[in-house]
Amino acid sequence: KSLVTYSEMRRESTAPPDSFSFAFILKATANLKSLRVGFQLHCRALAHGLDTHLFVGTTLISMYAECECFGFAQKVFEEMFEPNVVAWNAVVNACFRCDDVKGAEKMFKRMPFRNVMLWNVMLAGYTKVGELILSNKLFHEMPMKDDVYWSSMIVGFAHSGFFE
Repeated sequence: KSLVTYSEMRRESTAPPDSFSFAFILKATANLKSLRVGFQLHCRALAHGLDTHLFVGTTLISMYAECECFGFAQKVFEEMFEPNVVAWNAVVNACFRCDDVKGAEKMFKRMPFRNVMLWNVMLAGYTKVGELILSNKLFHEMPMKDDVYWSSMIVGFAHSGFFE
């Protein structure tokens, strides 16, 4: 229904979409895993100057990752003027979604800052792909551990059959 409504809006309105509505149509495209529509929307974002909005750029990264096109996700990220913490999270998540653990590690090392959320993205990513040794190593490198970190480790070990 989101894509149909967007198409109706384009036919019936002279106003271009704003960054907020555009990001949600990209999210719908990601949920459908429709790379063709994603490419078309990316072109529309470029035409309307929405590609420079962090919200749209971050959603483009996620959409390309959901469609298993990490190269495009990384290109969008690299073209961002000043990626914020959400954009960094999106590109690291994109690496893990595309089974690129080494890429996630490289991006994590490039990050100019590491907050609680970024550490948890790496930890959760490692556990989701079954890299418990790397997850455990990262866990012990963390400067502070909160309930989310502990829970991520417990869930990771339990999902991998380490119950003791």
